[in-house]
Amino acid sequence: MAGKTDAAEALKQLTYLAAALKAPRITEAAGRLADHARDAGWTHEEYLAAVLDREVAARNASGAQLRIRAAGFGSRKTLEEFDWDAQPTVRQQIAALASGGFLTEARNVVLLGPPGTGKTHLATGLGIAAAHHGHRVLFATATEWITRLTDAHRAGRLPHELTRLRRYGLIIVDLCRCRDYGEGRDRAVPATVMTRRFLRPAGPCSPRHSSGLRAASFVGAPRSRESCVLQSGVPVAR
Repeated sequence: MAGKTDAAEALKQLTYLAAALKAPRITEAAGRLADHARDAGWTHEEYLAAVLDREVAARNASGAQLRIRAAGFGSRKTLEEFDWDAQPTVRQQIAALASGGFLTEARNVVLLGPPGTGKTHLATGLGIAAAHHGHRVLFATATEWITRLTDAHRAGRLPHELTRLRRYGLIIVDLCRCRDYGEGRDRAVPATVMTRRFLRPAGPCSPRHSSGLRAASFVGAPRSRESCVLQSGVPVAR
């Protein structure tokens, strides 16, 4: 009887402490793992590590969902859902990119190809993978990006807006076509910023890349140094 009372008191105390730490899942994990820990003869340290591991995993998953919702994806399309039979040649490259190493190395990814080849899906999938790796992500079409930067430029807030964007680990520019950059002096500065700062070096919408290009999707860090270009499933540049 005393043993049951002690266990009940310990659970009550654990519930209180978990709530105080704003980690209520600890109580559930502790209860679920307790019997298994006793049967398996776990040490106290092993049991504590297993409980905390469940809490960290749950927090990471929850944080990733928040980052995905805040990214502004048009729709959630994961890499696992991509039709690799239609684009088999990019599978190995995309799998390597999904690890997020290109962000650590401050590199960009430019996806080139005609409409319907999965550029938006792959860009979104890489963004979702980056969110799961803990990166803040921001997604928009080229038209939306230029409009956003144009509005900031007109309001005299462009430097502030660029500083804010640098806090993101990953910027995605979808449906990047030369005509989306528009004309007029009020859009010239934002367009230059987009190509030189976010699509460098020599991004796909710059004049030297415009010939014969229908569309592109850009995935990269704001402070990137170089680009990896994939076209129709075949790498065509560094």
